[in-house]
Amino acid sequence: MNAIVSVIFAGTLIAAAIVYFSTRALTENETVRRWVLRVLVAGTLCVLLLAGGVWMHLGGMQGTSAQRIQTLQAQGLPTNGRELNDYYVIPPGGIDDTVAWEAIQKRLMEIDLPRERLERLPVVGLSPLECLQPGGDWSQQADVADLLEEHSAAVSELRTVALRGGYTRFDVDFAPRPLQAKLSHLPRIRNAARWLSLSAVWHAWQSDGPQLGDDLTALLSLSRANQNDPVLISALVNGAVFSQWFDSTRRASRLCPLAERDCVKMQQWLLEIDFEEQMLRALRGERAMGLTELEVIRSPLTVESRRAYLDYFEYHERLLQNPDDPALLELQDVLLLGQNRIFGRQRFFALRLLAPALQQSMESMREMEARRRVGLLALAARRFQLHEGQLPHSVTQLAAWLPSDTGDDLLTDPCTEQPLVFSATDASLLIYSSGRDGKDDGGQIDRKSDGDDLQPPTDIGIRLPALVP
Repeated sequence: MNAIVSVIFAGTLIAAAIVYFSTRALTENETVRRWVLRVLVAGTLCVLLLAGGVWMHLGGMQGTSAQRIQTLQAQGLPTNGRELNDYYVIPPGGIDDTVAWEAIQKRLMEIDLPRERLERLPVVGLSPLECLQPGGDWSQQADVADLLEEHSAAVSELRTVALRGGYTRFDVDFAPRPLQAKLSHLPRIRNAARWLSLSAVWHAWQSDGPQLGDDLTALLSLSRANQNDPVLISALVNGAVFSQWFDSTRRASRLCPLAERDCVKMQQWLLEIDFEEQMLRALRGERAMGLTELEVIRSPLTVESRRAYLDYFEYHERLLQNPDDPALLELQDVLLLGQNRIFGRQRFFALRLLAPALQQSMESMREMEARRRVGLLALAARRFQLHEGQLPHSVTQLAAWLPSDTGDDLLTDPCTEQPLVFSATDASLLIYSSGRDGKDDGGQIDRKSDGDDLQPPTDIGIRLPALVP
């Protein structure tokens, strides 16, 4: 910043000198020379005053930004790539199972299936999964059985590692350029989730309750293993794996009942999953990545961009923690101006991509929390059913089958802030959220046929059937 002001100062003096001596060489009229000199002096003073004002303004912004960064560092929050490496750690008290996770995930990624085979396989392949019904047909079962038999050792090892409940801190180096960090572990996580999901579908179809329970518990473990990864795309991947667990549980609940031990274990792990905390870590990680990038991309407006970037993340962090804070309305106006300035520049293209991804993540977080709450209640209803021989008819009957530290907001739909829908009949129990659109579609939790297309479900829920005598 000081160098820029110095260049402006020197450039102004040189330009004024050139104009003055050129005028003396072109005319001998002393009156003209004096007027030119006066104009040059006045113009030079104006430029210097303007440069000084800019210098003082940017200096104040730089000092404020520096203080804000120091405050973040004092709180143990990352502000650059090196600090981000230290921020990405195994949760306190958790088991570091990175080596085992990485080995089996790489092993599954090395499985190379021919195109014609992929076209016949659901979940891990290109074929859509058929809507399975108890006692119905499944045209894909032979291909699925052959695949799982062929790679049973790898799937069994994946299941074993997952059931240990360990965590991961993959070998990702965010220094010196965090935006260039290689996140090669993310596609491996998604691939492992597909294998576990396919195995769960198969065992549900076979009515193999113990194996189904292990598959679903392992899939849930996979969704929480990398929960401390401080990158937004990682939070989205974790959410996608969690959604796969939820959908697998929803499908399996119609085909094969879960055992008590599996319900208890999954309830325990559901309590450990905190989507708000994951989003906060991702926000803080993305802030550190952006601040580092702003230091690398030198620009006369770097100071202003840094302040706008800090405002941007402060707003979203406060919005996540306390969306009803009235002070957010004032900050939002300042944020929009700063956001347009920083993200509107071509040089900040990579940073500009963050805005829509962040908005999508904030919306997805509410859906993930709805799935978590519905899942906890459905598992409690299943435990009630095992002990009482029938489905509960009221949510109050589930109190004894829920963990004691579930919190008062468990029965609230995070998408609408209204109670989750608890619809009980003699034949089934349906627990659901209204989903992202906030509209209650009467428990539309399955894909609906619309001509040749299948429309995605609009509500988020699980249906438990009554026990067959």
